[in-house]
Amino acid sequence: MATVQQADPSNTTLKYQRQKDERVDVQKKTFAKWVNSQLAKRNEPPISDLFRDLQDGQKLLVLLELLCNVKAKPERGKMRVHHLNNVNKALQILQEHNVKLVNIISNDVVDGNPKLILGLVWSIILHWQVKDVMKDMVTNLHQSNLDRTLLSWCRQVTAGYEQVNIRNFTTSWSDGLAFNAIIHKFRPHLFDYQSLLGKDANHNLNHAFKLAKDQLGVVSLLDSEDVNCEYPDKKSIMMYLMCFFQVLPHSNIATEDLPAEFRAEYLSSTGSVDLNMYQLSLEEVLTWLLEAEEKLTALPPVGEEVDVVKEQFQAHEEFMLDLSEHQNQVGRVLQEGNQLILDGSISDEEENEIRVQMSLLGDRWESLRLQSMDRQSKLHEVLASLQQQQLDALDNWLSGAEELISKQGPIGAELAIVNSQVVEHKKFQVDLEKQQRQVNLLSNMVVVMDENSSADAYEALELQLKTLSDRWANICRWTEDRWLRLQEVLINWSHFAEEEARFDEWLGVKEKELRLMEKVELDNAKTVATQVKNLQVIQAEMELQRGKFTHLNDTAQEVANHLEKSSPAVNKLNTSLQELSLRWEKVVKDMELQSNRIGDAGYHYKAAVVPKEKSQQVTTHVVQEGNATLTETTTTTVQQANVFIQVRNIRGMDERQMLK
Repeated sequence: MATVQQADPSNTTLKYQRQKDERVDVQKKTFAKWVNSQLAKRNEPPISDLFRDLQDGQKLLVLLELLCNVKAKPERGKMRVHHLNNVNKALQILQEHNVKLVNIISNDVVDGNPKLILGLVWSIILHWQVKDVMKDMVTNLHQSNLDRTLLSWCRQVTAGYEQVNIRNFTTSWSDGLAFNAIIHKFRPHLFDYQSLLGKDANHNLNHAFKLAKDQLGVVSLLDSEDVNCEYPDKKSIMMYLMCFFQVLPHSNIATEDLPAEFRAEYLSSTGSVDLNMYQLSLEEVLTWLLEAEEKLTALPPVGEEVDVVKEQFQAHEEFMLDLSEHQNQVGRVLQEGNQLILDGSISDEEENEIRVQMSLLGDRWESLRLQSMDRQSKLHEVLASLQQQQLDALDNWLSGAEELISKQGPIGAELAIVNSQVVEHKKFQVDLEKQQRQVNLLSNMVVVMDENSSADAYEALELQLKTLSDRWANICRWTEDRWLRLQEVLINWSHFAEEEARFDEWLGVKEKELRLMEKVELDNAKTVATQVKNLQVIQAEMELQRGKFTHLNDTAQEVANHLEKSSPAVNKLNTSLQELSLRWEKVVKDMELQSNRIGDAGYHYKAAVVPKEKSQQVTTHVVQEGNATLTETTTTTVQQANVFIQVRNIRGMDERQMLK
């Protein structure tokens, strides 16, 4: 019995790791060529090393200026902070143009991370190389949709060409005939396709690349050794084919279902699976699997801040979606391996290697799936906990604010108290604004529900959010209403205080003048005439002050309109006005006393009012002493001799009306 050597799973892994490294080298070269083809459009110097030359972010910004038609001036400094700022600006531009970036940060580019830089450039290529040409045919520019559309176009264009059977974006292009068939389909006069059938692969590839550059204007992104190898790089070939697609007719594409098509291609005419195609499919799946493992391993620990965990949660959702999309591909490879073993058309050594490969693929897939689910569960748990902490903190703050509001008394009865209340309210507003930022975070809350959540958990959370929202809205309304009332009271009370002070000062002066007049001896006509003149001046001023006292009443009413009905400030205002009114009446009585004194002194006094103009009057005073008569005429702006004021009772506004 023949002895079959057992295959080593570690050797299988190393094999595909080497193939992965080779693809990185090819992508680095071809992606750099594409970048240089764009830079050449503006006569910009080319890059020589994709990883090194993008690290400072300057070339990246120049590239995006060309692609996005925007201004993006880079920082020219040599320090790391300048490089980070440039890359951050580039990433922001990409986000603004809806370029999907997953787990790519500025540090990765500045540090020259090969995998992430290739991913970044591939995202740029995929977006700008495809969007203008394929956007009308591919509604969702997802990788699988692009594959399906581009491969269907290649198959339809090359249909009927001898020795061309396009089944993928790798080995189907190795001999160069497929590239030449596409060119010949649209430019048949350029060469004889049949003459290429006996040529070697490098000749055919170089022939196609030269014609594409000279006749179609397609930049030579590939070299023959990049394609004529055991496992050509899929992305590099796709990128080159996108350039063909861009310059050649591509209407009326009958899109094929790629997964079904590939399964059909893997089967031979006898129903058996083709070993080479199985190996290629396995290689693609394992390559993706290794990259996914690296990506998962490189992820940072679950954060402690809500914003950080939300970003991690969303990024991991994308990762889980990618896993779901590759799950069928993994299952298909395992099915094909089983089919090869069942067909019995392979050697014992090949069967043993396939079993090892399938075991390796199954184990690593299951490990990746479990690790991904563990991280997803951890993210769910931490995010739910942090968000609940936010809700609890908001609830506590609302309770404190509601208690503070309940203890707020009426607006103060003194201007100084109102000023103090304004200061305190400003502090509350600052606290409210700080809390607003936390409330905004809750507006983007991620609702995490899993199989362990009860049926009514979502409704309970929704009710809690609504209750908190209503309480928050009530506090915001109270804060705004209270602030407006405080401002109105402060402004009007300040005006009232100023007018009251001026009126009080005027009364004080007149009271003093009348006291002095009371001490004057009325022993001659000249003294009497002076006293009469002083009385008339006071009388004229009182007519003017009467209007000011009316305005003082109005100002007091404006203050009261913004106070609660029971506010002590209303009584304070009424008391002030009543005191002023009593002093006014006292001045009037003192004037009457002075008039009576003139009569009691034996002098005859009368006032004759002769209206002249609407705003003027002429008053003639006649003082008679024995047989002598002294006459004095005075023109004033007073129209009435009797001066009085009316003091209105100042009332607070009805509370219900105020709230409206």
